[in-house]
Amino acid sequence: MAGAVGGALIAAGVVVGLAWVLAPASPAPQEAASAEVLTETFVRIAVGAEPFPLRIWRNEVRILLNGGLAEELRPLVGQAAESFAGWSGIGVAVVAAPEQGFNVLIQSVPREEYTRIVTTMGGDREAGRYLEEHLLCYSTVLSRADSPALLRATVAMPDDLDPANREQCVWHELMHVFGIFGHPDERVASVLARRTTPTAADILLVRTLYDPRLSDLHTVDAPARIRAVIETLLDEPEPAANLAARGN
Repeated sequence: MAGAVGGALIAAGVVVGLAWVLAPASPAPQEAASAEVLTETFVRIAVGAEPFPLRIWRNEVRILLNGGLAEELRPLVGQAAESFAGWSGIGVAVVAAPEQGFNVLIQSVPREEYTRIVTTMGGDREAGRYLEEHLLCYSTVLSRADSPALLRATVAMPDDLDPANREQCVWHELMHVFGIFGHPDERVASVLARRTTPTAADILLVRTLYDPRLSDLHTVDAPARIRAVIETLLDEPEPAANLAARGN
């Protein structure tokens, strides 16, 4: 599955809208992408413009579930929260009520409401109809224009998805929420493409994004520095706690 990504600048900061759009089948991805391919992919889908080419969470991520599927999604989101905490080094918690404070909202909405929202996203009738027919789920992520820190995010999905698509949506959109804003091409096996759960490449992309060696990254030297970090991470074993998240 491929995706459509759009961004908009507003006075308070940067809002990035991300959508998962069903697409025709493409060639099977490589199971183990090379450092060169992973570097190229990371630069394309995670590196933005100066002064903050990488946008990441700096404070604890607190996830609130809302809507008719909230309780059904809770175990899966809890597993995802534990996994992303391990990959990013950022604290991640799933809260039980709004009063506990949250900065990420995962909500399931009736199909009618979801259709209205995504049709509006299209901007005109033809584009809106395409999104209505193909958009599986979507997320928006907010940060300030003068800071690299992500501030809040929303994930939305229709409440009539089957269990497999719910799982795909949670993992896929949380990859976006954590700062991987684009989608790999067919060379990289990824939950941001056609996989149901995160792959080794997905884990490496998140670990790279949050690696402290890239905290002062600039676009001019991004490829070389990112390549060095990726090569180092490829030589390290995956944390054992993270393997449970992978179904591939």
